Amino acid sequence: MKHDPMRQVIVRRLANMAKARRCGAKTRAGHPCQQAAVRGRRRCRMHGGAKGSGGPRGDRNGNFKHGLWTHEAKTIRRIMRAKVQELKALLEATGRPQRSAAPRLTYEDGGLERVFRAILTAPHWTGPL
Repeated sequence: MKHDPMRQVIVRRLANMAKARRCGAKTRAGHPCQQAAVRGRRRCRMHGGAKGSGGPRGDRNGNFKHGLWTHEAKTIRRIMRAKVQELKALLEATGRPQRSAAPRLTYEDGGLERVFRAILTAPHWTGPL
């Protein structure tokens, strides 16, 4: 039984697997994964080491910024909120009813950006931008 060549191959392969690099990805239980990593990769086949796993590289994977959370955009929104509150207070003080059925402008249709640019480029604007 000691000189069985098939058994020796199996023992050698099992010994090599025991020495293989471990995946280490955090499992749902919170512990590191103990599976052997795929050859040439850092993770096992279940945690992204399989061929074809992962997103495309570079610009095709959305490696860009949309600008919604830039300092300028946040400042503009903060100023616009303050202006809207001022206008609401002014309407309340004059006793005029507020229109609540106005269409809601969103970033997707470009409505808010048009309003912001119009206000910021108006000749009377003295804001920080």
